[in-house]
Amino acid sequence: MGKREIKIISYDCPGCGATVQIDADQTEAKCEYCGVSFKIEEEKQQPASNTNVVNPISGAIASTVKTIGKIYIGIIAVIGVIVLIAIISAITNLNSDSVSNSTTVQIIEADPFENLEVKLDDAAPWGTISYVRGKVDGYSVEYSVDKSKKLSNGDIVTIKAEPRDGYEWTRDSYEYTVEGLDTVITDISMLSEEDIELITSVAKEEIQKKWDEVFDDSDETITAESINLQINLYKTYLNISDSDYYSPYLDSNSVLVAFETTYTIDSKDYTLYQFATLDDVIIEPDNSMVADFNTIWCNGYLNLGDYGFNHYCGISAYESVLKMESDMKRTDFTLIK
Repeated sequence: MGKREIKIISYDCPGCGATVQIDADQTEAKCEYCGVSFKIEEEKQQPASNTNVVNPISGAIASTVKTIGKIYIGIIAVIGVIVLIAIISAITNLNSDSVSNSTTVQIIEADPFENLEVKLDDAAPWGTISYVRGKVDGYSVEYSVDKSKKLSNGDIVTIKAEPRDGYEWTRDSYEYTVEGLDTVITDISMLSEEDIELITSVAKEEIQKKWDEVFDDSDETITAESINLQINLYKTYLNISDSDYYSPYLDSNSVLVAFETTYTIDSKDYTLYQFATLDDVIIEPDNSMVADFNTIWCNGYLNLGDYGFNHYCGISAYESVLKMESDMKRTDFTLIK
């Protein structure tokens, strides 16, 4: 029997995709890897690059290598997916850590007005806030106020606490009621009868002292009895100014006590209108009245008539009540009777 030349072709198994080596004359074949039987279509027959007799084992090896390559590619793809998942997870954890770190800053809730201290100066209606201060956890808080000057008892001042890092205020504003200011006398009716009597007696004493100086300088040739000196209360006035220049010092808050002073020299009668002023007259929170009794307006001369000299009296002295009141009205104050 003679040898037949076998023509081997490569064909891809329609079942598993492995390349199998088959006889070119075959019309049917069976995959040696997956066992699938299939027909050989002429147009899909691929002539082998080597038309020599081929050992079937070499085809199996080639198919195995191809399969291993596909498995390797699959493994690489799986590893790539795993690496990608790991990267995404790491980025997610990093962002999570960042958010975690940002939220780990503890915000403390506190009341900035719990230890509030407000310092008031001067007297109403010219009271002022000299400072507002307070502390939270030992640290100073900054404040702002909507009004700090020309305050009176009962006024409402809104105080706001400025924001501070790391803290959340339980309230950012506080309504402070002004109280405890001394009350400036703005009307004579605010003075009790006892207050007016005290003011009047002090003012009269000051005028009497000036007359005593006149008598001392006269070497007792003139006495209160010899000239029939009479010092009688005329009117009590109150000067209140709304001038910003005077108000911080309360110098404009003056009670003026005017006296009608009469005396007789050589059978001639004289009348003077003299007054003393008491500055900074206020009523304290306990309703007691205080004033600067040492402030005396010093101008004018006392005419001693035929004795031939003028003695400086040291207090205001007018020969006409109209002249006195006219001078008072020309000041920066408003005259209130």
